[in-house]
Amino acid sequence: MVEAVQREVHDYAETVVVPAMRARHPGAQVVTEMVYDVPPLIPQPGCAAEVLAQRLSGSDATGTVPYGSEAGAFQAAGIPSVICGPGDIAQAHTADEWIEAAELEACMDFLDRLVAHASSD
Repeated sequence: MVEAVQREVHDYAETVVVPAMRARHPGAQVVTEMVYDVPPLIPQPGCAAEVLAQRLSGSDATGTVPYGSEAGAFQAAGIPSVICGPGDIAQAHTADEWIEAAELEACMDFLDRLVAHASSD
């Protein structure tokens, strides 16, 4: 999957971007470099992690996100994984990043249920 995206970007750069740039400067080029590579987290409906997260959160909502995390590496190692947490990615990693107190409280409740689950027989 990653290779296909890299190939598509490279092909677009070589056939569209570079010719337009070289029309203005003959020595122009596009150089790409992979600086961070993480396995994608592939949805696995019904996996143990999803079932547990749904049970502990009281929600059966699922979705995908356009960013990477360590979850893909865990999944690649055979560990069922999900990404869950409070807040909205639209407010994350911005100059005025914020999260509502109620969302943090709901997260703490989820974590308390997770600890109780992990501590039970």
